[in-house]
Amino acid sequence: MTSAPRAATTAGPRGVVMVDVARVAGVSQKTVSRVVNGAPHVRPQVRERVKKAIEELGYRPNFAAQALARERSHTIGGNAFFWTVATGLHARA
Repeated sequence: MTSAPRAATTAGPRGVVMVDVARVAGVSQKTVSRVVNGAPHVRPQVRERVKKAIEELGYRPNFAAQALARERSHTIGGNAFFWTVATGLHARA
């Protein structure tokens, strides 16, 4: 039994990642990042090619990876200080 051919990706257990989108769209990983983040300096035809690859592959941004790269999570409790305070409050209660 044969399976349906996949797009030219290396997607593994971690799912589709930016490098997979870049490979299918024929652009750099930085260009994919610019499109995903809405940066202005991407040619319209390149932007469309990247968007098509994103849809075709089912790419979804990894918010945990973005938070690590930016060193900012935009979530409550995203740092060790909060957990230290919360644990102390819980112990007192």
